[in-house]
Amino acid sequence: MAHENNLQSVPNEIKCMVMENTDITSVRALACTCRHFRDIYKECHGRIIYSITLNAVGEDVLPFAIARYAAIQSDWKAQWPLPNFGELMEEVHRFGRKYLLRTKKELAIHPEDFSFAMASEIISFHSIVEKWSLAYARSSMDSMYKEKKSSAPEPSAGEMIRIQVALYSMEITGELLPFRIRDEDSDDIVWDMLWHYFSPLENTLAWDIDDFLTEKIITDKYLQAFPKTAFGEDLIKTFLTKYGLRGLDRLNHRDSLLLSFLHLEIELVGRPLRSERYCIHDADGCSWLKPVEGDVMVRSYDIDHILAAFPQEDRGPCNNWFFSLAIMSLSELLNETLHNDIVFQISWWDLARIHAVFPSFLPSMEYMQALLEHEEYDASPYTLETDPDFCREIGYY
Repeated sequence: MAHENNLQSVPNEIKCMVMENTDITSVRALACTCRHFRDIYKECHGRIIYSITLNAVGEDVLPFAIARYAAIQSDWKAQWPLPNFGELMEEVHRFGRKYLLRTKKELAIHPEDFSFAMASEIISFHSIVEKWSLAYARSSMDSMYKEKKSSAPEPSAGEMIRIQVALYSMEITGELLPFRIRDEDSDDIVWDMLWHYFSPLENTLAWDIDDFLTEKIITDKYLQAFPKTAFGEDLIKTFLTKYGLRGLDRLNHRDSLLLSFLHLEIELVGRPLRSERYCIHDADGCSWLKPVEGDVMVRSYDIDHILAAFPQEDRGPCNNWFFSLAIMSLSELLNETLHNDIVFQISWWDLARIHAVFPSFLPSMEYMQALLEHEEYDASPYTLETDPDFCREIGYY
C-alpha cells in the first residue's frame, strides 16, 4: 500500500500556522514549494503577512510602525511651499485620530489588509529602529553606571519598547511635518499639536535621543569627513529631518556621506527644515497638563487624563516625568539634587532600575500627588495666551 503523502495529511490550520511563523523573506518561497502551501497562502494571505509582521515588530510597537508606514505613504504631508495652515491642522487631526490614539483597541489597518510590500517595509525599518534603540540605551546607561562604578544590566523589554516608540514618534512627526511652520498668529502650532498625540514621556525621551544621534553620531562623522571646514551646525542638526534613521547608514560610506551633506546644503537654501525632532516649545511636557479654569498659562497637576490616554505597565518614566514638573512647585520639599542632571537619561528606565541606581531619589506618585493637591503649575514660560488646549482639542478629556 502506498504511503499517504505526509504534507497532504497535515490540516490546513497547521499549514497556515507554519507559514505565520516563518519570516518575511521565507514565506513566499514556502508558498512555492507545493500546491498546498500556495493555496493556503492565497486564501489566508493577509492573516499570514499580519502574523509575520506582528512576530517581527511586537504587539506594543506595531501600531507605531503602521503609523510610520502610513506617514511615508501620505499624500498630504507638508511639501514646499507649505499648504494652507488650516488644512494642515485638519490633516494632523485626521491622521492622529486614525493612527495615533492609544485608546483605540483595533489597528488602523485591518490584519486582512496587510500586504507583502507593506510588511516588508515595516519589518525592514524596524530592524533599524532596534539597532539604534540598543545603541542609545547602551550609551545612556554607560554614562549613568560609570559614576556608580558598576556594569549596567541589559535593558528590559519594556525599556526597549519605550525607546523604540520614541524613535517611531520622531520618524512619524518628521515625515509628516519636516518644515518649520509659521503662521501670523502662531509659531509651529501644527507641529506641537501633532506631538500631543504622543505622550509627554515620549517627547522628553525624543529630546535625549535626538541629542544622542546628533551630537554623538552625526557630528562625529561630519567632523571626520570635513576636518578643515567650518562647523556645519545647520547641516548636522537637519540631517535626521532630511534622511531619517535610514539615512544614518549613509554616514558609513564616504561618497554617500559627502553627497548627502551636499544635497542637504542645497535644500536648506530657502527651505526651513527642522533642527529638532521633538516638541521643542515644551520639551518638559507641561502643556499636556489641564489648564485651570481655561487659563492655558496655569496648569493643574491632575494627570488622570494622561494616565488614561497613555497607560504604562511600569510607571518609572511617568513618575520621573511628573517629578520633573513637581519640583517646579515643591523644590523645598523634594530632593532635586540629582534630578536636573539625570531626568532625561533615565526617562525610559523601569521603576526598579531607578530605585536600584538612585535609592530614595524618586518619591512615589501617590506622595507627589498628595503634596500637589492644592498646587498649580506656572506654564507661562512655555505657553502663549493664544495657544490652544492641545489635549482637550485631541479629546483626552
